[in-house]
Amino acid sequence: MKNMLIISGSPRKSSISSKVGQWLSNKYHLNHFDLSEYLLPLFDDSVHTADNPIVNQFKEKVSKADAYIVITPEYHGGMSGSLKNSLDFLNKSFFKDKPTFLISVAGGGKGGINALNQLRMIMRALQADIESRQLVIDAPIWNEEACINELSSLIDTFVKKNSLDKSGYSEDVMGL
Repeated sequence: MKNMLIISGSPRKSSISSKVGQWLSNKYHLNHFDLSEYLLPLFDDSVHTADNPIVNQFKEKVSKADAYIVITPEYHGGMSGSLKNSLDFLNKSFFKDKPTFLISVAGGGKGGINALNQLRMIMRALQADIESRQLVIDAPIWNEEACINELSSLIDTFVKKNSLDKSGYSEDVMGL
């Protein structure tokens, strides 16, 4: 596998989900589709939305990926509506049997466990091969050393486990 895509599911420009996605993208040199930078229309399964250039760009990026890291914030006890809407434009053929790592981010000490559970159900319906280890991040501590170390450890393992092309990764990631 040579192409991993990070999908950050928050519509807010300054969200922690977007910051985590950008941090992962920079550290691991991965493609990143940040929903705060793209305004996808509401999914209605019409020709109008099917021909939307942003929808087509999103579909193209997702279709080229061999593995995914999907990040969602938790809003009012659930996953991001923007992320759910974006996934509605896709079908099983995009994710079927492809390794997928899930992350949720929220404040309040729970780190978004409800959003993570909802995202897991949706990604299973899309037949993604969901990594058994997932991560919930409490937003106020996302950039503290312990959280960064756990995030790095989990993503390092995910990259190694899925035999992704290691040429673009830094030496510390690969344990060299």
